[in-house]
Amino acid sequence: QRLEAFEKALRTLTPRSREVFILRKLHGKSHDEIASVTGLSQSAIEKHLYRALSACRDILEKLD
Repeated sequence: QRLEAFEKALRTLTPRSREVFILRKLHGKSHDEIASVTGLSQSAIEKHLYRALSACRDILEKLD
């Protein structure tokens, strides 16, 4: 159930937020590495990560 909820949360993200989240959390890339791949600023990366983590948290909280 939690994995399905996590996948649902990822599907709700914009493509850019999903990309940044996957690069950071699944591939372990640093903010600098993500910036070089995506061309985003550090603050934009942080905003995308915040959105992604918030979406995941919100969906997972509904399970509890």
